[in-house]
Amino acid sequence: SCYMLGGVWILCITIGLVPSNIDYGGLMQETGLGTRIADKDYRVVYQSRSAFPLTKEQLASASPVSIDGDTLVYRRTITGGHVYCQTDISELNRINCELEEARERTTEESELLRRTNELKEQRAQISAKSRVYDDIAVRVHAQSQKIAALSAEAQQRPEKFEMNMRQISIYAAYIKRVSNMMLLSSDGRLPKKELTLAIAESARYLSLAGVITEISGDFDDATVDEGMLISIYEQFEMLLEQTMPALHALQITLRADTVKLVMEGASLIIPENIAGTVELDDDTAFVQLRMSEGGVGR
Repeated sequence: SCYMLGGVWILCITIGLVPSNIDYGGLMQETGLGTRIADKDYRVVYQSRSAFPLTKEQLASASPVSIDGDTLVYRRTITGGHVYCQTDISELNRINCELEEARERTTEESELLRRTNELKEQRAQISAKSRVYDDIAVRVHAQSQKIAALSAEAQQRPEKFEMNMRQISIYAAYIKRVSNMMLLSSDGRLPKKELTLAIAESARYLSLAGVITEISGDFDDATVDEGMLISIYEQFEMLLEQTMPALHALQITLRADTVKLVMEGASLIIPENIAGTVELDDDTAFVQLRMSEGGVGR
């Protein structure tokens, strides 16, 4: 019976009912894996039916070979030859594609957000500048009206043209310098040097208008409150406007935090809330305008 049982198994193996290790080629063909085995000269010895055909150059490639974009074939060296295994990467490609689309959407959203923020910042800057221009218009409104009135008078009365133009130049210098101060302000601060430049320009136009003008001293580049600095210049302008056109001579001294003025040839009504002191002696006024971080002056 043992011989009969052995004979049955041998028969089954012979007719193929029981797989054995004598038919490697058949086993490789039937496997669902896309694989092949080649010798050292890259001649294919065994190959599965699902394996993609490869050229000899592809078989010899040390890098993975892409078949159709969704399949990669890897080569590994074994004893006596090489083994090849193909891998389906379509799912990985799909995931990468979705990730790329998500990245592009994120990039587009980030760019949109960046541009939106830039637009908001530009609008804020424009709004801030508009407020500054509005403030400038309010601050120089009186001088603008005086310029308009003097221009109209000069057109109607040619004999007053020269005198009016001199006064207009002084008003225009004030408008220019006040506007410049307000535009240059950074966080509500300005260098004291700006007051030197403003007063010097007004003094230059006074000289052109025939007023004997002398200016000495200077302010440093230390920053002070913008409102305080502009207020000192406004009061300087107010004193000029009050004494013009009868002002004969003006001596200006800039020292430390004080603007000293000696105004000759015109009577002066002491302004209220002046940032300093005013002393009158006949037709001469001695004025001291003082800066103070705690306010306009003390």
